[in-house]
Order: sequence, then C-alpha cells, then structure tokens
Amino acid sequence: MRHLPPHSEPDLLLWNRVVKDDEKAFEKLFALFYPALAAYAQKYIEAPSICEDIAQDVFVSLWENRKNLIITSSLRNYLLISTRNNCLNYLRKENLNRQYQESLLKDSPGAENEDDLHTLTELYDMLEKAVARLPEGYRSVFEMHFLEGKKYDEIAETMNLSLRTVKRYNAQAVEILKDEFKDYLPIFLAYILLNGFINI
Repeated sequence: MRHLPPHSEPDLLLWNRVVKDDEKAFEKLFALFYPALAAYAQKYIEAPSICEDIAQDVFVSLWENRKNLIITSSLRNYLLISTRNNCLNYLRKENLNRQYQESLLKDSPGAENEDDLHTLTELYDMLEKAVARLPEGYRSVFEMHFLEGKKYDEIAETMNLSLRTVKRYNAQAVEILKDEFKDYLPIFLAYILLNGFINI
C-alpha cells in the first residue's frame, strides 16, 4: 500500500489552493475525490443517484465553508466522514426506523478505519496500472488527451498520426478500460473517463 508523506499529497496541495479561492484547484479536487465518495456512499445507500447527490453536497459545503474549516486529520478523512454523516442524515430524513439506523452505525465501517482512508488512493492506483497495461499507442493518446488535456489534432501532430487514427486509439483505450472495470465501481470509472484523472 502506498503511503505518501503529508507534504506531497495531491489533496493537501489542492486544498491549500482552494482555501485561497482557486476554482480550478477545486475542480481538480472534485474530479479526484467525487467518484470514490459516491461509491463509498453506496455502503449506506443503494441508489446510485442519491449517492451522487450526497457526494456533490459534500463538495458544495466544502467550497462554501472553505475559509472557516479546520481540518485536523486529513482532507480525505474529512471528506469520508462528511459523506458518511450525510448518508446517515439522509436515511433519518427518510424516516427509517431507529433500529435500522443504529445497525448502520454499528455494522458499517466508519471513515476513521485505515482501509477507508486509503481507499481513494488505491482506486487511482488501480486505474493508473490499468492504463499502463494499454498498448503503447492507445496509452499515449489516452494520457495526452485525458491527463494533459490535449485536443485530438494536437495529439495527431505530436504523434505524426492521422486524426482518425488518434480518435480510434482513444476510443479503443476507453473500451478496454470500461471492460476491465465493468464490475467494479462503475460510477468511479465513468466519471474518470469523462474528466480524466489528476496529475499534479
């Protein structure tokens, strides 16, 4: 399991910029953690759409309160705890009986669990390894398009390929990744493929 020193963690670097009202940094922070938080919420709530809403609410609150938040552990821990609390609040509002609520609190692993604290990083490790296994041409196009944000015509010029070939390579890369992750965290993969993953 990878353990990054606190000063080099991407979430901390981004959070320091968010506190200074950097909207681009906030967008990257959202892209980095939203998919995994939505998936984490499914430990408590089965409906994916509700889980997505809850994860979005966590980030709305994060942005609105960025100047006043005091995060004593880590940003990942804070986000996981916030997601868990929002899930339980939702269940209470849905008038679920108290016994069921208490069983959730007792049986569901809390955000303080070390495994949960590293889940977000591990999910990205999995995707990075899957990308590394792509055929070289597919991987190069995918990385330039999603990580570097280059347009297809720029990639075609850089790689000396036709525009049609670049688009085909990228489409094939996406299909391979979709197939590899089809049974694991579809929310995570879908969002990552739409937004790219973050490389600071």
